[in-house]
Amino acid sequence: MKNYSALLLRILLTLLVIYSVGAFLATGKNYVGKDFFDSADYSEAERKFLSGIEYYILNPSDQQASIDAIDVTADEIAYYRNYYGSEVEQIYSIQKQYEEKIAEARDVESPNEDYIEALIAEREAKIEEIRKNFADDQVVVDKIKALKTEVIRQYFAHYNQEKKEFLQEFDYYGYEFTNQSTNETIKRNEDEQIINRFKKTIEPTNVNERSIAINDYGEFANTVMEFNADTEGLLNKEILILSPQDTYSGTVYVTDQYIESSGLGWEYNGFIISKWLYYVLSLLGVIALIVLLTKYKWSKQLFEPLYPYYERLKTTPIDLHAAVLFIAAFLTIATFDSGSTLISRIAYSSGHVLSLSFFIGFIVSFVFKLFILTVTIVLSWAIVKRFKEQKQLMLWKQSFSARLIELAQNLFLNRSIGIQTLFMFFVFYLGGFGLFIGLQESGLFAFYLFLFVSILVPTTFVYLYRMSYLTKIMKQTEQMANGQLTKPIKVKGKSPLAKHAANLNALQEGVKSSVTAQAKSERLKTELITNVSHDLRTPLTSIITYTDLLKNPDLTAEEREQYVAILDKKADRLKVLIDDLFEVSKMASGNIELVKQKVDIAQLIQQITGEYTNDFEEQQLDLRIDVQVKPIYAYVDGQKLWRVCENLLNNAKKYSMSGTRVYVTLTETNNCAVLTIKNVSKYELSGDAKELTERFKRADLARHTEGSGLGLAIATSIVHLHGGTLDITADGDLFKVTVELPC
Repeated sequence: MKNYSALLLRILLTLLVIYSVGAFLATGKNYVGKDFFDSADYSEAERKFLSGIEYYILNPSDQQASIDAIDVTADEIAYYRNYYGSEVEQIYSIQKQYEEKIAEARDVESPNEDYIEALIAEREAKIEEIRKNFADDQVVVDKIKALKTEVIRQYFAHYNQEKKEFLQEFDYYGYEFTNQSTNETIKRNEDEQIINRFKKTIEPTNVNERSIAINDYGEFANTVMEFNADTEGLLNKEILILSPQDTYSGTVYVTDQYIESSGLGWEYNGFIISKWLYYVLSLLGVIALIVLLTKYKWSKQLFEPLYPYYERLKTTPIDLHAAVLFIAAFLTIATFDSGSTLISRIAYSSGHVLSLSFFIGFIVSFVFKLFILTVTIVLSWAIVKRFKEQKQLMLWKQSFSARLIELAQNLFLNRSIGIQTLFMFFVFYLGGFGLFIGLQESGLFAFYLFLFVSILVPTTFVYLYRMSYLTKIMKQTEQMANGQLTKPIKVKGKSPLAKHAANLNALQEGVKSSVTAQAKSERLKTELITNVSHDLRTPLTSIITYTDLLKNPDLTAEEREQYVAILDKKADRLKVLIDDLFEVSKMASGNIELVKQKVDIAQLIQQITGEYTNDFEEQQLDLRIDVQVKPIYAYVDGQKLWRVCENLLNNAKKYSMSGTRVYVTLTETNNCAVLTIKNVSKYELSGDAKELTERFKRADLARHTEGSGLGLAIATSIVHLHGGTLDITADGDLFKVTVELPC
């Protein structure tokens, strides 16, 4: 607690220094070393007095001279006559007005004939008056003069009342002015026996020409401005107010007597008290500063009790730390005039006891200022310490501003979204600001409504539309995440949201395809396991069976030889299955190398088909070969390509219906060698023909024919390794294999 007290004491002394400096800078400079008659308060009073004395005393306005000087111009006569329209229009208007009144008076059970006659007489009188206005200029002149005379009388009634109030307000002034033309002297409050407290010489001055204006209600303003008449005055010119144009010089003064007896004395005494209070406060500030520089110096050890709090503060973003420091420092600076507030209240209390609430308020204010200054000092120490202990780059990366910049950068990953977001933010900001201005200035409200309807409403609609669209996209995305593959999201327009919806649709289709492919894969995997098990179990079962039979000692030599032959055949069958499976596995993993050479594909096809001619004839199949005479070259692995052709021909031999034709065609199309093998299947082709390229997939579902079921899978893998394609189609029982290899 001792360390806290030491720190708090120095903060109190610092606050006292700040109070004294702040009070002096705020208003103290206007008191220290100054006289009351040099103060701003007195200067303003003097300015108002000199302005008023010129207006009311030296060159007062002359009512009768202003009335006598009334002039009526031809423009005014024309303006007055035609104010309500032309002669015909005015007469017609009067007739229409009284026509309605007379009709209403007659449309009763017992019409009052006297009243009706009075209305008619009144109508005729007004019509006659209109005719006189257009017939005789003097009639109009007299009416305009009467209006202007009334305006002048109203003006002077107000003028005299203002003059009376002026003399009462500035009764503490004395003056003596001499007319420069007539040497006539005007005096007030002159008393040579009383010493003047203040005296000032006034340079020659005069009052400019005056004019007045009137509004609809007959009121006026005693300033020079253009006359504005609407319905009552029927005037369109300024009314001149005459006054003498004499030049005066002289002096104004304030005596002790009038300082003591007038309102000026209260201000004078308050000024003197304030001046001495500022002297005292300045002295206390100097003493506090000396103490801080000598006995109670600031040191780092004072902040040691704050280290636990500093460790917590270190986790705060550095820019937020600096922002709070800035606010606290600003509030500290803003409280500089607190001392002057107290001094003003004490100085101008006029002997009255200051209220308890004032002192309570001042104490609360002082405690608040003390707290703010403490926060400023502590945060300043902490931020300096952080810059010394931590790397500035790390401080920046952990700051709120860096995070904000990162968010802004992420926003502009899609430039369209970033620009639209900024535009909407700008429009909404201006909309709120415009509403505030429109409510303050009624003349701008109509313009604000126009901008509101033309810009803010459409922008709000677009924003709500986009947000609604985004919400819908998010909802369907959530359903997709939960495995609910719904119908595609409707793509609206070409906005970034529309592109996002299109991407989600593509993703959804990909997921659907993946699910379908996965289901197909699971089905084929089940079939693979079943087929592998069947194809391996069959020869293996035979091997086991005939091995057991060979154990019989009663077997004849002929039977034993027969059983051994069967075992050889089944072992070879098992070896072929395992070798094919191993080869497919290597190809699927990409663990196979191709030895590519320039090979004549046409010659290779002719050779291999020649070897299979007899085999096809034994199966009662007619092999038809259509191969171009000219060479078709391609860079391929000849052995692997021979295996492809061998597998395809074996497949056609085993599964073609007896007595049918098998077509083998080789062409060159678009720099590709195209091999086509077509045959009629002896087995019904059910399902997707393309699945025959899967491992252990066979057209012979009953598996009556021998084979591994890997022939087409191996052929497909080899073709794909060469950058080609193998396509299978089935049209009824017509089976077709097409191989394309780049030349």
